[in-house]
Amino acid sequence: MKTITPYYHRHRKIIKGEGALLALKDILISYKATTPLYIFPPNPRMEKKIASLHSTIGNSEFIQYSPDIDLSLFDSLIIYGGRDELEIYNLISIRISPSLPIIHIVSGLLEGNEYTNLKKPTDVIIYDKKVSSHLKTSEIGSMMSVMLFYLFSTAYEDTNPFTKSRLTYIVTTAASLINEERETASFGTISLLHEVGEVASNGKKVSLVSLMEHLVVPSFCTLSQSAATLLLPLVRFIKQTNTALYSTIQNTLEGQSIEEFCSYWINLSPLEGLDTILQHLITHMYQLLETKESSSTLHKFLSSLKEGKL
Repeated sequence: MKTITPYYHRHRKIIKGEGALLALKDILISYKATTPLYIFPPNPRMEKKIASLHSTIGNSEFIQYSPDIDLSLFDSLIIYGGRDELEIYNLISIRISPSLPIIHIVSGLLEGNEYTNLKKPTDVIIYDKKVSSHLKTSEIGSMMSVMLFYLFSTAYEDTNPFTKSRLTYIVTTAASLINEERETASFGTISLLHEVGEVASNGKKVSLVSLMEHLVVPSFCTLSQSAATLLLPLVRFIKQTNTALYSTIQNTLEGQSIEEFCSYWINLSPLEGLDTILQHLITHMYQLLETKESSSTLHKFLSSLKEGKL
């Protein structure tokens, strides 16, 4: 069991779009890096793919990470993959020089706590449209459910122009994904992560976000189910207590109801025992509120949910 905080720290350099991977050679040149070490999924097809990529950026020997490798021999680290590959980086990060450039080429599912250590000025994330377009539909739903919950929660109490502008941008993008193909939705969802991170980094901790962070979950699957389950109650709470924000979201959706919008992402997440999860979360959050200073309106709202009045 562990507490997962799905915040994506801001990065000094983020490159995304069609052909973004073509920038890799120039990035390495800018850091005077000529001997990169690669972390990627261990299978022959991927090894051949990364070896081909390496041949386009330099003449040094192509080397894949292994547990017994001497990390001091390399002047950069290129991570190609998702949560599993970033987990390897987290394990070896204490053995790496703080000044070593870290480049993450995003491919695969992310959970939300992978970028805790990736926030130096020399860190780069590359969202290439071709590389980042292979998530399963259920994975897209899980990631978007978590992001939308945290975004709506933050915007509820921190309605400065920065947060509202990001809210409008992300909701607009998310709404457009509903009618797009899976590949487009995959890239859009992955590349939204740092936008949510900017909101989180610039906003104060709010009561709903703080409460969610206190929930102890065994896996990201549980977290995504929890966030998806709470999306509709959160929207109802916003509708009752912050009509201006509710109108902002509604206007961004251009006529589509917020309830239908949230239901779309909820339905993409494979939920089991939704009612049980919701009841557990509401009870847990209600108990936390009793020991913390929080909005009386929020306390009243959760009390009504706990009693089944909403």
